[in-house]
Amino acid sequence: MKINEALDLKEVKKVIEALKNEKKTEFSSHDFIKKYAWHHEEKYVEMLYEHKTNEPFRTVHAKIALFLAQHTEELKIKKITRKESMNIFGHETEVQFWIHSL
Repeated sequence: MKINEALDLKEVKKVIEALKNEKKTEFSSHDFIKKYAWHHEEKYVEMLYEHKTNEPFRTVHAKIALFLAQHTEELKIKKITRKESMNIFGHETEVQFWIHSL
């Protein structure tokens, strides 16, 4: 299963809405990934397993961020900047930040 097939637009919209409901004016790709993994654990693990021999976390997270970038209009989000953010391993790495658009 390819990541574009695994990521359902409706599910992704719900995750973004959950981030919005947390009163976050902006969110990072890391924030999205953490929330997505929490709400859709099985799909997230399946995506990681698909890339188990090729840096699974880095590969899957990059593809998830690319999915967000390719669907900004449908998701009503907009890129704002790249800066440091805590990843799922507790390390600060540079990542894309997003803002909810109207």
